[in-house]
Amino acid sequence: MTTYSRYESAQCTPDVKRLRKLAELYGMRDELLGSTLPMETAVIYTKKELDDFQKVLNACNPKNASGYFELRQMHDTLREAFEPIQQRHMEACDFPDIPSEKLLACLEFTNDKTVKRVYLDQRADYLTAVYFKRQDEIIDMMMDRQIKEALR
Repeated sequence: MTTYSRYESAQCTPDVKRLRKLAELYGMRDELLGSTLPMETAVIYTKKELDDFQKVLNACNPKNASGYFELRQMHDTLREAFEPIQQRHMEACDFPDIPSEKLLACLEFTNDKTVKRVYLDQRADYLTAVYFKRQDEIIDMMMDRQIKEALR
């Protein structure tokens, strides 16, 4: 089995040096060739950001809400508290300004389609899961209260 066929069958991946040689062979030149694939990054939050987010999650318990408007306020408060967490996550997952056709052309050299690997924060992921569950609970309770009021 040739090295190239091992690349095609995803048994191995060319390093940057070999990738450059293949790119030159096929007449390709772009900014990806100076990088290692996959690109790697981590989502990093400050302890204060996560602590503040957790405090809001703890404070916004829909079971303690007295009515629709209090539930709506909890919903908005949670969404506002989640924005910086989501923004940091999105920034880490973002790609540099690389034209997609060049990116796809580079990926033709390997069956491994991993272009970017993002390491996530376990605490932030847990709090994010709690956030979505809490928002679902709030929305369900808001809908129930609207239906009950409409039936009166």
